[in-house]
Amino acid sequence: MEQVRKSGIKPQHILWALIGFGIIAWFTEQKNQALEALNQVETRLERKRGQVAQMELEKKERILEIKGLQTDPYIIEKRLREATDKIRRNEISVEDARAPR
Repeated sequence: MEQVRKSGIKPQHILWALIGFGIIAWFTEQKNQALEALNQVETRLERKRGQVAQMELEKKERILEIKGLQTDPYIIEKRLREATDKIRRNEISVEDARAPR
């Protein structure tokens, strides 16, 4: 009669288990690296979205300024006075108001 071998842990089972754990560890590391890269991309994307929102706001402000310069005499006068440092009669400039008396 054939002798029945007792079941136990065989070396090839250990080898396959180690290979399996190695593969699982490798995939886990790849997943972690991909998640880190994704987080970095999302951070950059949010930063860029903030910059775009700021630029949109500046664009709207400039459009309003352009429209005002085309139609509003007060804004036109204000810009000219700022550019030439002129003041109206009976006005006190900010520098004059700050000067000690």
